[in-house]
Amino acid sequence: MTDRIKAKLEQLRGEADAAVTRAEDAEAKNKQIEQALLVKEQELNSTLTRAARLETENEKLSQDLETLKRTNLDGETSLKDASNKQKKIELLEEELDKAEQNLRETAEKLRQVDAKAEQLERQVRVLEQDKEALEKKYRSGRQVQEVPSGARRVGEEFVWIVDIPSPIIRISTWFACRTGIAQIVLGSLWFPASIQSLVQH
Repeated sequence: MTDRIKAKLEQLRGEADAAVTRAEDAEAKNKQIEQALLVKEQELNSTLTRAARLETENEKLSQDLETLKRTNLDGETSLKDASNKQKKIELLEEELDKAEQNLRETAEKLRQVDAKAEQLERQVRVLEQDKEALEKKYRSGRQVQEVPSGARRVGEEFVWIVDIPSPIIRISTWFACRTGIAQIVLGSLWFPASIQSLVQH
């Protein structure tokens, strides 16, 4: 009965650890998505700022061009300036078109990133619920654990006490079924539960 309970506890512990690992992986991916989203938002803000600046420059150059046309300035210099301004306006319009296209593409990428982030958040919530359920099952399994024959419970441990005679001193040897490793602590020997049969004989 005790072995079956221990096996069940080990299984529940493994399932809980696996659920925690999956939750941590999903959370890490979610953080990466959030970081990517932040970068895209910064790119979007930069594109919007640049588009606004280009529009302002375009309006100013258009006004300058209209002023030159209204004043009908004579001379080759004035015509050359007007031609240069017209070319600059055309270049600015091309840059504005590219900026608007980039803005549309960035907005679409942000939408896709938002959808992915929502999906990962749902996965994290499901994994956290699974982890809590497994931890609850594990705690319930520990509460029904039986005390082995010849032992007594000390906190969450089972303890067997055996007195070993010695020519010099009398050592109290404690056998505890918790760590699975024998240790000497202040004159006491601690052993795993796997040697319970040695204690009981």
